[in-house]
Amino acid sequence: MKLLDDNSTFDEAYDVARELANTSCQFYRTMPSCIEPAMDFFKVTLTFDPSQIPSTVSLPPFDPYIYALDGQYHGPYGTRNWEAHLKQFSGSELFNNGLFGQVDDASQTPNYFINANQFPWALNITSDWKHPKESVDIRNAYPKFADWVTSSGEQEKSWYQLENAISNKLYEQE
Repeated sequence: MKLLDDNSTFDEAYDVARELANTSCQFYRTMPSCIEPAMDFFKVTLTFDPSQIPSTVSLPPFDPYIYALDGQYHGPYGTRNWEAHLKQFSGSELFNNGLFGQVDDASQTPNYFINANQFPWALNITSDWKHPKESVDIRNAYPKFADWVTSSGEQEKSWYQLENAISNKLYEQE
């Protein structure tokens, strides 16, 4: 799939989310009053060209990322060249590298999309996860998170599991 393809996964997800979102809320599923009972799940299937040599196909870790859609307000940097990736990835060919070091970004090779505390802008959690309530610092909801970050993921590998969380700091649907 080419970047900016009219059928890209994120564009399609945006279309569905726009239909599901409660338009009276500024952010979706971050405050108990801003919920929508309808949910949608996405299944992504990748079909590779059989003529390609297998070594040319990327292996994990993959680089799932989000980007700003043109025509939607995302702050002063909100055009298609704004992206948020996992910290080991430096951005796609459409990312504006001039955004590194702006506002709260403290990216430096080989760690990108991080803040001054080395906290990543994106997380790859492969199981169900309860995110913090709006305006709750992730360290207050998941006290082991900071140790996981500062150890480069070597310690506190289960920081995100519910038994390690402060439950009243987590977002819950009412």
